[in-house]
Amino acid sequence: IASWGKNINVKIPITNTKQEKSIDLVSRLTSMDIKLNITALMTNEQVYIHFFQKYDELYAHFLKDKTVALVGPSESISGTNKGHIIDKFDIVVRLNKSLPLPAKLANDIGTKTDILYNSLNTSDYPGQNKFYPELLQKNNCKFLCCPYPFSNSIFKPDILSYLQKYHFTTPFRIMNEKLFYQLQNMLHTRPYTGTCAITDLLNYPIKYLYITGVDFYLTKYYEEYRKIRKNNLKNIQNNTIHKNGPQIEYLKNLSLTDSRIILDNFLDVHLYKYYYEVIQKFKKYKQPIFQFDDNTLEKLFQIGIFQFTYTTMKEIHSKNYQNEYNI
Repeated sequence: IASWGKNINVKIPITNTKQEKSIDLVSRLTSMDIKLNITALMTNEQVYIHFFQKYDELYAHFLKDKTVALVGPSESISGTNKGHIIDKFDIVVRLNKSLPLPAKLANDIGTKTDILYNSLNTSDYPGQNKFYPELLQKNNCKFLCCPYPFSNSIFKPDILSYLQKYHFTTPFRIMNEKLFYQLQNMLHTRPYTGTCAITDLLNYPIKYLYITGVDFYLTKYYEEYRKIRKNNLKNIQNNTIHKNGPQIEYLKNLSLTDSRIILDNFLDVHLYKYYYEVIQKFKKYKQPIFQFDDNTLEKLFQIGIFQFTYTTMKEIHSKNYQNEYNI
C-alpha cells in the first residue's frame, strides 16, 4: 500500500481482533519509513474514563478562586433566613435529591444550584433519585458529580446506568478514586455524599467553602426533601454502611486546619460545644489560670507574640486534679 504514493498512509489498528497489540509491527514499519495512521479502539468504559478526566480539568478551572456554598437538606437549615447570603456565593453546591428546590424555602436555602453531588443510587428509596438532564438544565446546574468511584463494584452499575441513558448531556464527573479510598480508610466507614462533597471541593483551589444544612443526621431532613421519622434517625446515624461519629470528628478537625472552611451556626455550636464550655469556665475563673516556673516564658505569654496550647485536666486519681489547667 505504501508503494502507491508518497502521500499514502498505511492504517494500522493498535490491537487486532485477537486483542494482540501491534506495537512491534508499528516499530518495524516505522523503521522502514512507512507513513502510518494508527487507530486506537476503546471500550465504552475507557471512553467514559477519558471524559471523566477531561471534565475534571474543566471542573478545576470552574472552581478556581471561587467562593462556594455547600447546601444540604437537613432540618437544621430551616428558619435560618440565610438564603440571600447563599445566593451571593459564586457557586452553590447541593446534594442528592435537592432538585427541584422548594420555592417556599428560598429564604432559608436560596435559589441557585451550580453543582449537584448525587450518589446516583436508584435502589434506595426507589424513584426518589431518578432525575434527568432536563431537570438539571432547568435549574441551571453546570456540573453533576458522583461522590463515589467508578472502579467500585457497588457504585459502578448506577454510574453506568446513568451514562447509558443520558451520556454527558450535563457535564459529569466522579470523585477521584484515590481520594475517596483515603477518606473511607481514615473514617473506617463509608462517607456520606456530603462528606465526600466537602473533601472533593477542598481538593480544588477554591477561595472559601461555606457549609450549611449538612449535619450528619443530627436532625431530620426538611420535609420537602424527604419525610423521615425522628425515631429512625439513630439507625441512619449508625448502621452497617454509615457511621456519623467519625465524620463529625473529621469535619471538626478539618475546619480547624483548613482556613477556607466556614461553618453555619448549627455546625459551629455542635462541633465546638466543649470548646465554648471551656471558654465560659475560663471567664468565671477568678484565680490565675496559668502558672510558669520560667519568668521568661511568662513574659512571652503576657505580650502575646506566641501561641500556646493547653489542655484541661479532669479529675483522674484525686480531687487535686479538678479545675487544674496546664500549658
